Amino acid sequence: MASPESIDRLLTLASALLDRAAGEIRDAPLQPVRANIMQIGKALAEVHEIKAVIYETHPHLKPDYLSAPDPNAEANRRLTAAMIDAQDHEEHGHVEEAIATFRAFLKLDDTPHHREIAQGEIERLQRKKNA
Repeated sequence: MASPESIDRLLTLASALLDRAAGEIRDAPLQPVRANIMQIGKALAEVHEIKAVIYETHPHLKPDYLSAPDPNAEANRRLTAAMIDAQDHEEHGHVEEAIATFRAFLKLDDTPHHREIAQGEIERLQRKKNA
């Protein structure tokens, strides 16, 4: 039976699937990569708006991590900016510049999670360059 709980679970699953799809669009690459990923970003934003409505009316469903301040907010912002810049370089065929963008990020950030993501992107780009 439909309930706020079931809707929240389904929207959480939808978010995870959309996120995976964005990664596959990037890796495939499904052109135009940037535009396609932007469309997924818009869809994710819409899903999160619905989830926010659910959490307003059913606060017991809101995960604790959404209530606490994010200690990595600045690192998230820097990584997002680096990923956007690198994607732009990659789309224009400038893989070395994309790699350099992530290497510059690594010099500025010391959070293990963000470093792992940046390093993974460097490895992916190096494989692409060597293919």
